[in-house]
Amino acid sequence: MRFQKIWGETQEIHPCVWLMIIKEGGFSSDHKHDDMVNKFVLVSGKLKIVSKPLDSGKEVETVLTKLGDSVAVPPGVLHRFECIEQAVCVESYFPYEPGYDISRNNVGGINEDNTSV
Repeated sequence: MRFQKIWGETQEIHPCVWLMIIKEGGFSSDHKHDDMVNKFVLVSGKLKIVSKPLDSGKEVETVLTKLGDSVAVPPGVLHRFECIEQAVCVESYFPYEPGYDISRNNVGGINEDNTSV
């Protein structure tokens, strides 16, 4: 199953694994998953993951730049991605339980001048 997004597209590989193709300047909503870890593994391009850990409340930026770079965002942590250079990324959720485990604060989009959101 394939879904078009404002920032690119996603393709379901397995119920808990998605292939994302993200346009340069694309960004996701600020969101969290209450019960699942959200892991991102870079295939190509450059992708920044911005998270706000519960213990510090300060934003932490992790930039994925080469094949296999990854980051796992723990349950309950607000996060988003920002695409620096068109990217292909594998996104997974675990432990996986059917249902909708996401709370969004806003919506994603495309930042035409490719500056931070």
